[in-house]
Amino acid sequence: MFNYSKLSYQIKRKLSTFSKKVIKDISRSKAKFVFQMIYGFLESNSVHLSNISRGLNENISLKKTIDRLSRNLKNFDEAFKINENYIKEISSFINEDTIFCVDGSEIVKHHTKSFESLDRVRDGSTGKIEDGYNIFEIAALTNEHDMPVSVYSRIFSSKEKNYKSQNAETLKGLKFISNQFGKLGIKALDRGYDDCKFFKYFTDEEESFVIRAKKNRNVIHKGKSINILKLANKYKGKYSTLVKNKEGKITKCKFSYAPIALPSISDKNLTLVIVRGFGKIPMMLISDIEPEDKRLTETIIKVYLKRWRIEEYFRFKKQKFHFE
Repeated sequence: MFNYSKLSYQIKRKLSTFSKKVIKDISRSKAKFVFQMIYGFLESNSVHLSNISRGLNENISLKKTIDRLSRNLKNFDEAFKINENYIKEISSFINEDTIFCVDGSEIVKHHTKSFESLDRVRDGSTGKIEDGYNIFEIAALTNEHDMPVSVYSRIFSSKEKNYKSQNAETLKGLKFISNQFGKLGIKALDRGYDDCKFFKYFTDEEESFVIRAKKNRNVIHKGKSINILKLANKYKGKYSTLVKNKEGKITKCKFSYAPIALPSISDKNLTLVIVRGFGKIPMMLISDIEPEDKRLTETIIKVYLKRWRIEEYFRFKKQKFHFE
């Protein structure tokens, strides 16, 4: 017979160990509050204070627990310190092989009109414009963990007072991890970040990156400007490899690479990797890594494909904890 009491005790003990690391150097009452919030959050699989309070299962009325948590949340001012402790705790896992998955998502709120700064966002699952908030997240894939480790997360709205743009939010996050971890790791970004602002940021900061390109982008190849898809179609695939696709199935793909530059930063040498096997249009990846053989080119492909893990991470958070 499975011993659920023993399992519950082990979970509580691990949670207590983790909490002590992120809540050190704050007052005992605030530290207790943080532990209770984390425990109630995981116990209830919910972000509702009423469910978190039920998860605590205290010997007082539910209303009193909710009121106490609400009051502590309103007056809580140690978020910066906790985040600082958290970054210190995970920094030992970050190294040159770390892949920083950079992506955005959204939280759609179908049933509310009263949340502060409620925005209009595109629901990624339906394509419709709905009430909600944008999310920007950077998660690290490390050798020690199968699940991505969050290193930067922000919910934002264009209705906020100091909001500038989504690009500004992205650059803010990229600068944060650069300040925390230096130039370690490789940043992997989807087509939504195929923007000269980001290429210029990475090349100026000399940070390694892989960005999936849009088919309407122009590049410089052999001194001439050419549409990137037109260039990609000239390469039918010199090498082949087996990789896992988005659904986890093994797929055989062919790939080639070509040296390029971008019109806006023509003095920077970049690499275009053309991958065939994921649809009619080849996958086109732009990176600052200059491969000299098949092995390094294959590494660029696998770095980008691992970026899909952050989509699983978003889906897990939304579904497991009922964010919406």
